[in-house]
Amino acid sequence: MSGMLTYHNYSLSQIPDLDGKVAVITQLNYHVLTHHKCSEISTQCLLHGIKKLYIVARSQVKYDGAVDAWRRDPRIKLGEWNTEAEGDEMWKSRTEFIPCDLGDMLQVRRAAGEIKRRTDRLDILFCNAGLPIIPAHTLSPQSIETIFASNYVGHYILTTLLLPLLKSTIAHSPHPHSPATNARVVVTSSSLHHLCRELNLDLVTSKDPIKSRCYDGIWRYARSKLANILFTRELARRRDDVDDDATKHIYANSFFPGNIATEQMDIWKQYLGGILGRLVKWYFALAGQSTRDGAATAMYLGASGDVIGMEGIKGEYFIPIARKGSTSGIGNDMELAKTLWDWTDNKVTEVMGNGWQKI
Repeated sequence: MSGMLTYHNYSLSQIPDLDGKVAVITQLNYHVLTHHKCSEISTQCLLHGIKKLYIVARSQVKYDGAVDAWRRDPRIKLGEWNTEAEGDEMWKSRTEFIPCDLGDMLQVRRAAGEIKRRTDRLDILFCNAGLPIIPAHTLSPQSIETIFASNYVGHYILTTLLLPLLKSTIAHSPHPHSPATNARVVVTSSSLHHLCRELNLDLVTSKDPIKSRCYDGIWRYARSKLANILFTRELARRRDDVDDDATKHIYANSFFPGNIATEQMDIWKQYLGGILGRLVKWYFALAGQSTRDGAATAMYLGASGDVIGMEGIKGEYFIPIARKGSTSGIGNDMELAKTLWDWTDNKVTEVMGNGWQKI
């Protein structure tokens, strides 16, 4: 399975200066943000001079905890302040919290609207958050399986609603027709997508699991990560089919951050038992990737000039670190990617009405 080896094709020291750029990152809710790769992505953005970072997440408390950790990080220097209040204001000028449950379509729409209200620029969109493997089979407020709704549908809506902002950032730059002027969409997937051998969209709204209780949670997670890959491929194809330089200069790619021994791996204790579950986490702590490795691939896709290259890298899937990887056969099915896109658009339209994409 991809990601078992680490290819050192890029390092965090190679991240270019991000001065003047604005990024949005969706954050994981199940873990303390300071101990996860999504926090490392945010940290690297701050270390490399990002002008503004909007963090979309459910938990204000965990966001506040992450900010406290960044304030204590001697590597991150935002400037000098004399009082705690001045320090708070300085951090607010660099990071902002946007509350959102990605599993709820209406909350995602509100979050996108809030981002567009607060900024007229967006250079990088990190579609990073999501639910881990969870045994319980539940449905979202809009009756879509919860993992699928949070990991895929929410990001589909957020990306669609923020595409005009990505495009306008390019169009209003000093050199809008130059390939060097571009925007990025970076979507987190997983090597576990290989476990999903079919995508029956009728099952996404089913009230009942179709597998054994043990396997069903893993399969549902794998299905959501396959959807992330197919979405990215179709997004890239649709951008290239438009006769518009600004649209063509949006580079969308997906990646697997690696087998990172975070708290998320504790879920294997429920599936494999305490001893085997601990052995799995122990093995990946030794042989897997670090949070910095996971963030390195994200930052490569989000900031490296190599991505625009001679022909540009679009719609591809990467494994650690910054290496183009192979998806499952179904992950390359462009007809299925289009079917998934159309199905999702129809589901969102049922909730938000016609023309929701222009809200």
